[in-house]
Amino acid sequence: MNILTDYLPSSVKVGEKTFKLDTDFRAGIKFSLMIEAGEENVYKLCSPFFPGGIPTDIRGAVDAVLYFFRG
Repeated sequence: MNILTDYLPSSVKVGEKTFKLDTDFRAGIKFSLMIEAGEENVYKLCSPFFPGGIPTDIRGAVDAVLYFFRG
């Protein structure tokens, strides 16, 4: 995925469910600021990307966020 030339996903599949994904640059900035501040709560770290609620499969949610964030 190239954020400069490809369309960003609007959702991700975690487990058997599809979740809306916030791809606005502000979500990435919030995520980066939380990482820099030493936030360790994975639910808080995932929250900017899942406006409709964080998936119960937290490992899948983290994998989806990292896949999107890393490009």
